[in-house]
Amino acid sequence: MKNISLKNESLLRKKGNKLISAWLLAKRNLLRFLFVLTLQLKKQRAVLYLVGGMVRDILEGIEQINDIDMMVTGIGFEELGEVLNSLRTAGVGVREVVSAGKLFPVYRVSVYWNHDPIDIAIARTETSTGSGHSDFVVSTEAVSSIEDSRRRDFSFNAIFYRLFISRNVLSGRIVDYQHGLKALIKREIVAVGNPYERFEEDPLRMLRAIRQKNQRKGFYIEKKTWQAIKDAMPRLLKTISGERIAVELLKSLKADAVSTFDDLMESRALSMLLPEMFKEEDSFSKTRQKFAALSALSCCPSSELLFSCLLSELAVNEISKKIDDITYKRKLIKKSAKPNEGEFYKIDAATKIIVRMYLPQQKQLISILSSLTALVNIDKIDYPLAIIEELFASNPLKDDIIMLYNIHQTVSLNEKIDLDAVINNLLDVPKLISGEDLASLKINAGPHIKTILRCLRQKHIMGQIVSRESMLAEAVLLYRQLTSDDN
Repeated sequence: MKNISLKNESLLRKKGNKLISAWLLAKRNLLRFLFVLTLQLKKQRAVLYLVGGMVRDILEGIEQINDIDMMVTGIGFEELGEVLNSLRTAGVGVREVVSAGKLFPVYRVSVYWNHDPIDIAIARTETSTGSGHSDFVVSTEAVSSIEDSRRRDFSFNAIFYRLFISRNVLSGRIVDYQHGLKALIKREIVAVGNPYERFEEDPLRMLRAIRQKNQRKGFYIEKKTWQAIKDAMPRLLKTISGERIAVELLKSLKADAVSTFDDLMESRALSMLLPEMFKEEDSFSKTRQKFAALSALSCCPSSELLFSCLLSELAVNEISKKIDDITYKRKLIKKSAKPNEGEFYKIDAATKIIVRMYLPQQKQLISILSSLTALVNIDKIDYPLAIIEELFASNPLKDDIIMLYNIHQTVSLNEKIDLDAVINNLLDVPKLISGEDLASLKINAGPHIKTILRCLRQKHIMGQIVSRESMLAEAVLLYRQLTSDDN
């Protein structure tokens, strides 16, 4: 078995050299840039490598590659800067060279022929001084390529492509110190060296491993690496900033929501990020079912829809409890009206979670979840058709709201309203009055305005009021009744 693996690794190396060479030949501007840079570095006895995800992606047959990363050995940082700046007059399209980052020796080279800048770093070692992304001592003094490979996160990200000039032609060959080719063959995600040390150095790598697994169909996390993730997650996850966690979660959910959800559960990340989910019976299983339904309906759901799906059970349960509390209090005072005052379906606890987790598009996310909780409880709301009209009036999130509502009702085994049909019917009923008309009747601005407009709109939609005059007369009567109740 070992010989077969080595044979396949050797074949992939040969094929990989050809793949990278062919990829470069198709990128004329980049090829010219690399030729001139390699030539200049050769004079300094320095060596240029293509590194990181771009090498891995080319070997996997991915053609669209935006991030171009390079590494140089045998040169100091200032000397490398001088070489790169000299390229601005070399006719290879260099527009600007800037030193990027406070911690790491990286230059960001902007070129006219590529939208994204090229990152060029000198080889370095990193010694962790704590549990954090910035807790490092960085060394660049005479660091070799093999030493640099040892600081990489996963073996397939530690495959290098060494560039050199042969017979006045740019050539190259794969350099694989950490057995990244073997990992690609086996379709496994393996931490470089000791996985516990790699995650201690940068805890975000735990979530990156989950994301990489879900972005690459058929890949799995190697046994020792996965065990280290499960062991370290409870202690290290809390050291990662919420913004960085949200970015990784979104990428992974977009790739495979169900598998990501399972991985977060098994690694214990979910119980730390959303402890509220484990306080409600069936929240976990229903949320997983929703992700499965969403994956079947949409190949590329929006970030708002994905995170709404994640939090939907929590939001619905929150409002359900609020309704039960309002209903109980109303029974005590013997008041039978439906509990829609104060917009009871507006989420409070879920909003705090959204803010706490630094989720993107927070206003849109809150809007989707609030709309869902209103629709799920539409039979408990006064003036339901007027409320539905308000929720969807010129709402760019309409499709996401309807999709999440249909998924929720299906998973919860509840009857669904055909919202598209309802909304289309509402469009056929023109509005007869507005808040300005109520003001002209000397109905003072305040919370009663919304209640009156909703009540009148509901009656108009139902055909109980058919004229503007009747509606204005009814508005005065309603206002008197509401203000009388207050007194």
